[in-house]
Amino acid sequence: YFLKAEDQQRGSDEFHGTGGPLSVEDQRIKLDILDVFMNAAEEIGIPKVNDFNTGTNHGCGYFQVTVKNGLRCSTSVGYLRPIKNRKNLKIETNAHVKNIEFDKKKAIGLSFWKGNQLIKVRAKKEVILSAGSIGSPHILQVSGVGDATKLNKHGINIICNLPGVGNNLQDHIMMRP
Repeated sequence: YFLKAEDQQRGSDEFHGTGGPLSVEDQRIKLDILDVFMNAAEEIGIPKVNDFNTGTNHGCGYFQVTVKNGLRCSTSVGYLRPIKNRKNLKIETNAHVKNIEFDKKKAIGLSFWKGNQLIKVRAKKEVILSAGSIGSPHILQVSGVGDATKLNKHGINIICNLPGVGNNLQDHIMMRP
């Protein structure tokens, strides 16, 4: 069954904000198979969790999703679409970042592949890295930011020895409807 829109949204509290560009809602769908699975897990000692944002992540339950009015609210929809026509922003699609360019420890631009062409761009003010939990550490590491002992093995010039980059990534096992 589907939840009503007013039952999907939570109010602002210490774990949840409201009004930001990335809309987060409770899932609209509840499935008997998932409820049976959660009841079985609870019977063997795995607690039900009503809200995974409170820091109580051991357990099972429905998780919130980035959705607004039934449609996926991606970072592109929430952040880029409203500003895509700014004169100081150029969006490249079908591109793959090779590495961040540094001047000492300051990021000054990046190199990326578009088809077979390597393109270098320089930032006027700042470089913002937003490539997800896998892509961001990868780009940092190939750019020389990460665990120096690991990067040295691959012949990568060290910009900054930060052993935590790319560590402690964990899978979040979930059943989807």
